[in-house]
Amino acid sequence: MRGVRNTLIELGMVEGKLRRPVYQARVDRTRWIRAEFGGLLQFHVAPGAVVAAGQPLATNTDLLGRERNVLAAPHDGVILGMSTLPSVTPGDAVCHIAIPTEGIAPIREALANVSKKSLHERLRGHLASNVSVSVREPDAGPEIDA
Repeated sequence: MRGVRNTLIELGMVEGKLRRPVYQARVDRTRWIRAEFGGLLQFHVAPGAVVAAGQPLATNTDLLGRERNVLAAPHDGVILGMSTLPSVTPGDAVCHIAIPTEGIAPIREALANVSKKSLHERLRGHLASNVSVSVREPDAGPEIDA
């Protein structure tokens, strides 16, 4: 709504003051991250998350819960969208990442002081309502059958 209202103000169609969003980023390209194996996904990020290159996005497991691989962010970016289905086949789209032209540092700086009750955070919560996010332990590796 803010964007529509700002546009109407800018065009002189309604009166008011422009209200800037928490941040704006220019994006020249995006990339889809695809499943390498079939199985089940355990997500480690949600839509709207700011991610660094190499950060785990999802863990792909087989039907028994054994880790097959971890899908990691190939670039710094912002998660635009993602699959809401936990099951995948090889080649299925898992996450869509926007790659900001000026990197993620300005975005992280802008978000550092954002209240958990802000429109930005509430919107992120609504976008992630169908995604279960789990924390991946940094030293977690593939499970090995003994």
